[in-house]
Amino acid sequence: MKASIIVVGVAAAVLAGCGSIGGSAGASSNAASASPSPGRGAFGNAVVGQVAQVASNKMTVDDQGGSVTVTYGSSTSVLQSGTGTLSEAVPGTCVVATGTTDASGVVTARTFQVQLNMNGNCALPAGFGGGQAGAGRSPAPGRSPGPGRSPRPGQSPGAALPANFAMVRGKLTSVSGTTLTVQPETGAPVTVVVPSGTQVTRLVTSSTARLAVGECVTATGQRDSSGTVKASTILISAPGANGCTRGGGFGGGGGGRPGGSPPAQSD
Repeated sequence: MKASIIVVGVAAAVLAGCGSIGGSAGASSNAASASPSPGRGAFGNAVVGQVAQVASNKMTVDDQGGSVTVTYGSSTSVLQSGTGTLSEAVPGTCVVATGTTDASGVVTARTFQVQLNMNGNCALPAGFGGGQAGAGRSPAPGRSPGPGRSPRPGQSPGAALPANFAMVRGKLTSVSGTTLTVQPETGAPVTVVVPSGTQVTRLVTSSTARLAVGECVTATGQRDSSGTVKASTILISAPGANGCTRGGGFGGGGGGRPGGSPPAQSD
């Protein structure tokens, strides 16, 4: 998935995950307090913040430690996340659900992400992270999400997950109301129930042409001695209630405010 028309997104969501939903673009003051330091912190070389300036093949991002220059090119993979609806979840689309699983293996989703325009490939592009806790399986009790995975909404990164936590990623094979069947890349199909009120996001392939001042970005890549990051991947999303934060652009979760307006996207 190159920069030819992305939330990661995901991301959703986790990718999905930046604040992946809604809010106003006037949250730049919050971006500094919500993002890791440039080049360090929870996301290594990822730059997480709000776009302050866009020029030819580069942008300036307000990160926690100040302004960071990010360069990009035709090889940069781009995803864009935003608010989604369950009606977009039709058989054949890629989805990611995070929630809890019962004794029968049914997953009740707390977050749900529809990944559109993925050319039938439910694996995220290299560098975007993601991963799956297994079809109906959960990480060991007390284990925090790994790189590229999102904590539950309202849960801090590194916090313990419930023993019955589950993340399911795969292709949607059937829909009956709010009950869906998801076929992971490996293993048996998983039944996912999406209750009313579940946070739903969408993730689409996009391009660097979508970069704009005020948007949130998570850019990952190599950082040179001057601090400039050459981005291999970029996730674009709208600011949330807490500004620009690392959200679940790729994992079904989201760091923004549910119910906000999604950024402009192409499917």
